[in-house]
This record gives sequence, structure tokens and C-alpha cells, in this order.
Amino acid sequence: MPTPEQVVKNKVCKLLNEAGIFFFQVNNGAVFDKNIGTTGGYRSLSKWAIAGVSDLIAIVNGQFIGIELKKNEKAKASPDQILFAKRVERNKGQYYLIGSEEQAKAMLIKLGINST
Repeated sequence: MPTPEQVVKNKVCKLLNEAGIFFFQVNNGAVFDKNIGTTGGYRSLSKWAIAGVSDLIAIVNGQFIGIELKKNEKAKASPDQILFAKRVERNKGQYYLIGSEEQAKAMLIKLGINST
């Protein structure tokens, strides 16, 4: 059964796909490796991995869009996610915290995209 955040992710990705937006999911978490030690362990993140990076990255009309997905509209960004958002915005990109299909539709409207 999908988690609440996975439900939001699936709805948002469907909307983005239907709108013809170029986007991809970022997999930036530690990976469990059963071959580490005697009971397994997590691989280290790459030296160049960035903590707090958005769950989805999109490019709309040449502009970088970071989309952080949450289980609902009340969920908050972590300190690392807030720092990432500030770095995106400082570099003229846009960042959205999305916890519902309605918020995703509002984002598309703000980006000038007519969603169905």
C-alpha cells in the first residue's frame, strides 16, 4: 500500500506528465547494502550529493523548478530542504512545497500551464 507521500507523488507526476512538462524524480537517499559488514549497512552518499534536494526537478520554459513533495498540506520542509529552496531561489529558480493535488494545480497555474 502506498504511503501518503507516494499518493501525492503519483498525482503530481501524473499532472506534470499530462501537461507535457520535462521532469524527473531525484533519488538522493542512502542505499542499504546487505554486503556491508556482517548485517548490512548503508552506502555513503556521493561526495557531491546535496542534502535536502527536491523530490522532483522540472524544467519549464528554461527555468529550473524544484518540487518537494509532502504527505499533506500541513507538512513542513526540513532545515536542509529550506536551505536547498533558498539556494534555488537565489539562482533565479522556483521552488514549490506540494502536499496535495490542489497545490500542484495551483503551481501549474502560477507557471502559466493549463492543466486538465
